[in-house]
Amino acid sequence: MATRTRLVNDGALRRPIIVKIAPDIAEEDIAPIVERFFAHGVDGIAVSNTTLARNGVKSASAKEAGGLSGQPLFKRSTAMLARVYKETGGKIPLIGIGGINSGRQALEKIEAGATLLQLYTGLVYEGPSLIGEIKSFLTETLKSGGQTSLAAIRGRHADYWAKQPL
Repeated sequence: MATRTRLVNDGALRRPIIVKIAPDIAEEDIAPIVERFFAHGVDGIAVSNTTLARNGVKSASAKEAGGLSGQPLFKRSTAMLARVYKETGGKIPLIGIGGINSGRQALEKIEAGATLLQLYTGLVYEGPSLIGEIKSFLTETLKSGGQTSLAAIRGRHADYWAKQPL
């Protein structure tokens, strides 16, 4: 962190540092990991990467080797997102990743604590129109709830998601 501060003070561009964590980390490791992120001044946490776990996965993908991504990862990654959100107290922006293929799922990531969303597998299967669908769904959700910003709903269901099994 000292080196980064020195470089920025010397005129270098300040580039954000985002750390991506897997949904497979042990629950008891979340607090010490988040503590290190605060200590090192990370600018954001991407939650979460692919999973190697297959418990609770009810799809043909469960038998495939390697990391699992996309829809089968949604519940596990959203539960991990909520746990990290609660541990950070919302003080570090979180990027919600894993299984977002609809506006409803994008909303659930935000309600679990995401500040930003990352799409990949959903775009592969749903195509670029997914982005417009998500934007429309979020806009309608905010209007119907009388909110003007996603910040008003960020983390509002973190307690629910944090209680879900990994």
